[in-house]
Amino acid sequence: MNNEESAENSEIFINALDILKLEHTESLLQIGLPQFDSLFCGGIAAGTFLEIVGQSSTGKSQLCMQLAINQQRIISKKESIYIDTEGGFVTTRLNEIARYYLPELAASKVLEFIHYCRCHDIVELISILHRLDSLITKHLEVGLIIIDSLAMPLRYEYEYFRCSIIDISRILTKLIALYRCTIVVVNHVTYCLENESEPGFLKAALGTTWSHNPTTRLWLCHSTEFHKYKIANLVKSPIYAQGFIHYRITMKFLAILLDQGATDSFSKIAEMISRFYKERVIFRITPSSIAFISSDSLRSNGTFLQVILTAREFFSAYIMSGLSEEFNEIYMEIDKDYLFRSINIKEQSTKIRLTKIGNTPHLKVEQKTCSIVHEIPVELIPTRHWKSNDIPNISGVKAIKANRQGDLHLNGDVEFAQINVYFTDLVVSDLHISKEAAESNDIFHEVRVDIRTVHSLLRGISSNLTFSRILLRIVPEKMAVLSIDQNDISLTCVISGIIL
Repeated sequence: MNNEESAENSEIFINALDILKLEHTESLLQIGLPQFDSLFCGGIAAGTFLEIVGQSSTGKSQLCMQLAINQQRIISKKESIYIDTEGGFVTTRLNEIARYYLPELAASKVLEFIHYCRCHDIVELISILHRLDSLITKHLEVGLIIIDSLAMPLRYEYEYFRCSIIDISRILTKLIALYRCTIVVVNHVTYCLENESEPGFLKAALGTTWSHNPTTRLWLCHSTEFHKYKIANLVKSPIYAQGFIHYRITMKFLAILLDQGATDSFSKIAEMISRFYKERVIFRITPSSIAFISSDSLRSNGTFLQVILTAREFFSAYIMSGLSEEFNEIYMEIDKDYLFRSINIKEQSTKIRLTKIGNTPHLKVEQKTCSIVHEIPVELIPTRHWKSNDIPNISGVKAIKANRQGDLHLNGDVEFAQINVYFTDLVVSDLHISKEAAESNDIFHEVRVDIRTVHSLLRGISSNLTFSRILLRIVPEKMAVLSIDQNDISLTCVISGIIL
């Protein structure tokens, strides 16, 4: 063998001892959850081609975002590339994960090392993958590349499906070989029915053309034995033993009231709620707001009251994670007086968080100045009951709407809170109306009015009169007429409608 051939072979082959030494210097990429990391013997090795296959709401995107954050915990602190094809990349959620796992670092500093790209179809995806080699060579030191997901852009790609799969696989394996980076690809599941006489089964999408390319496969699914748990099953790996774990996607809520003014406003709203509601109130937490909803349903007493508070107006810090990716909310039932009594209006800093004491969830209210902690027991509401506590989406904030079935809707804005009051099964007076209108009992008639006028009227009446019934007549888009007849007193108020 001459010198030229020897030099050429040295470029093709790598000494196994050098590879071993390199592996010993590389840090493992941890998911951040001890149970998951135990499947990978402490963490994912550099150069792993990992496929995450899973059903809906099993936490696939959550794992991807945690990996992107935890890439910064590695000593080398290489950067991450996150390619999003589904639109499930949520920066607020990523920021929450960064603050949780890396409290010693500024979240903004961590997010600087995660490079995001949104791809809408297979053409955009392949285009960005072809540019990665040049991008990494010239600008970035990348340790992790995430595609969430590969199945989405290929879902409607029939003509060039196999060619696209081969091209993508070739690019990804080349990047692993050149840069020792970790590749994580999310895949969906599909239902397979091979024989009509036998039950079908779930399998990974994209077929056999793709399935041989990832070296490691993690399968996420819902547990059939334990209702609230999922299963993570490591079904394929060249270095890790096959195994599985049970896991549960837990809810999280933390809110800190902005200042004393926000605390005062929150306390007043809580006091109002304690007066309006009977015994229990539903506390609904969403990514952008919290809401108090009457726990007495429309069927029980014919009324519905909801108060919505916008998170950015009331809280300096607001972190929440719902039941799952699909149901990213929290519904709980709480005693109406507990929350009001736990808020001190003179407190500068009030922290509200969801915790667990034993097996019972609690709302923990901490007030720093007076060193008082209230632990309020709550009852979480299953998703199957969420819809019964929801209301229709009605446009407009200063509206009175009613129909001949006895339904009345009042909508209004009071400072930072949106208030919706619903009445059903009201008595409908037999007015002189046309036959066509009488047959359309479910059609709502609406008029928009100045909500302050209605409030002033009702407040003044309630202070001076004892009454049990108000007659409301609506002339659509023109006026609302409120009438009260009691003993020797008759009062009629005509409120003109507002044209927007």
